[in-house]
Amino acid sequence: MLNLWKALLIAFILTVFMGVCYGRAEAADDRVRLGITVYANERKNGINEQDAQIITNALTDGLAGTRNVRIYERRQIDAALEELHKGGTAIIDESTAVEVGKMAGLQFILTASMTSLGRTENTSSMIIIKGSQTTVEESLEVNIRMIDVETGEVKLSMSQEGSAKETYTNIGGLSSSKASGALRTKAVRNAMPELVRRIRNELSSYTVQVPSYQPASRPATGGEIYYAPAEGLDFDPNESDQAKVIETYPISPGERNMLIIGHNNAYTKYKNRKYKEAYTAFMSLADDYAGNYLAAYWAGQSALMLKQKSYAREYFERAIKINPGYVPARRALEKL
Repeated sequence: MLNLWKALLIAFILTVFMGVCYGRAEAADDRVRLGITVYANERKNGINEQDAQIITNALTDGLAGTRNVRIYERRQIDAALEELHKGGTAIIDESTAVEVGKMAGLQFILTASMTSLGRTENTSSMIIIKGSQTTVEESLEVNIRMIDVETGEVKLSMSQEGSAKETYTNIGGLSSSKASGALRTKAVRNAMPELVRRIRNELSSYTVQVPSYQPASRPATGGEIYYAPAEGLDFDPNESDQAKVIETYPISPGERNMLIIGHNNAYTKYKNRKYKEAYTAFMSLADDYAGNYLAAYWAGQSALMLKQKSYAREYFERAIKINPGYVPARRALEKL
């Protein structure tokens, strides 16, 4: 009788646990899928490479804790951008960012632009030590736009001014300190906290269901770049070591697209004998989706080419743990 009660108690705990996990999974599905696509294109948006990095980091770190928002990493977005470049797209601009967002299956993207508000210099004489003191102040405005990937509509637009000041002295014609690009960097950093706070407050009210994007063609040149799940398979995913295996994963179209794009990029590195880079790329793909046994298998193959048998074994075993019937990983493991 006691054993029966124990069994019932365990069953109850598991039921509650599964319910909590299921509830969390459902909640995750309701999160806003947001990509941060801040790129340097100084002639068009006033942003240089350093500005782009500062703005991207501030937005990523500041919005990551927003309960109903899922941030897409720059690494994943760059993989999609690299794929777009193969189609002939060379200019990084807002329209390119929208295409990247579609490819990644995102709901919204954040883009940025920056406007200089000018620089002022005030110099005063220092009679006692026969020199001068100059105060330089630089001001700028950072603008963030949130764009609906499906419609191209601007859903949110916010601007924030930032400024920074530096004072230096000239004694006998020599300057003890000079205002430089660091002043601009400080001004950008000073603009971001308030901007991020306002964006986070706006996003906290979003509860829009993530749309399911359908396969689409590469713009202008090139063929199909999106992959849809195959309804009737003409291959056995347990036997294949090709990217089409990913088409069978039970994930959203956007996630599937990104995994396939990432796989193709990693496999190109493998074919070009850049095994260390391939190994790192396949490891990242295996971590991006816990069920990615194909990436685990190719991480093992890359490790083999680097003569790292212990790591190869680890990833072959990981592939088999995910899919016990995966033949390529079993064969590779038998050969070790």
